[in-house]
Amino acid sequence: MATISAQGCPLAKHLVATRDVPHDGDCLFHAWGGEVQKLFPDERMPENAKIDTHSGSAWRQFMLKWLQANHGQVLEGVPLAAWLGEEVGAYCTRMRRAKGRDTWGGMLETVLLGLAWGRRVQCVLLASRADGWQAMSISGSQIGSVAEGPGVVIAIAWDGAHWVRARLTKAALLALAIWQAKN
Repeated sequence: MATISAQGCPLAKHLVATRDVPHDGDCLFHAWGGEVQKLFPDERMPENAKIDTHSGSAWRQFMLKWLQANHGQVLEGVPLAAWLGEEVGAYCTRMRRAKGRDTWGGMLETVLLGLAWGRRVQCVLLASRADGWQAMSISGSQIGSVAEGPGVVIAIAWDGAHWVRARLTKAALLALAIWQAKN
């Protein structure tokens, strides 16, 4: 699972559609769950809980439970525990509840969600700009070649205040695939 910076890939406003999620500190996890529901409507979490757009807390807990059981795994040659920047137990305790900025999710949490869920997906994090969107990071497998088209892509956007669900047009996916192939 590669994780790369995508700072050089701007996307015009019309190439990205967003949808809000609850503003409760679990916004990244709500956005992930909402996109999973849209892409895989019949999928269930391993604990057999129904995935829905209000499942942010469930996705957060699922990720943490998986991390505690799998913290010895290696990602890009580095143990997962080293990616956290703190002891696994301390990270899990801090992240257990959505409580302030230090528990918000970001790129690392999207990587952990993908690993925990066990599906091969690409997650693109975007940030709002005056003239559109800026891809901030891409985690997971390669988006796809121009010839093959995109794989499964979950897009989540930072709107300046919190994370929201994002849907990328085919043109946006193609732009990201071309940019990724060049970099």
